[in-house]
Amino acid sequence: AWTVLDASGAALARAPVIVLACAGETDALLGSAGAAPLGLLDVPGELTHLPGSAVAGLRCVLTGAGYLLPPIDGVAVTGAVYGTPRADAH
Repeated sequence: AWTVLDASGAALARAPVIVLACAGETDALLGSAGAAPLGLLDVPGELTHLPGSAVAGLRCVLTGAGYLLPPIDGVAVTGAVYGTPRADAH
């Protein structure tokens, strides 16, 4: 289980699963928590926001050479990875 602590070390919340949304800093965050790094690589890519109406009816993620996510709050996201991992990626 994961526990979120405040600055004084008091528990704020506990959960069996967490979502880390810190991109290239994920391994550093895991390391600071005593967890094993995932070995993620930084890979260049891009994304584009589309009006949700452009993909009306889409209910699942589409992937292949790129990806398209169903709309959330009226906005859909599409994108692709277009490079190889950076040489300095950890």
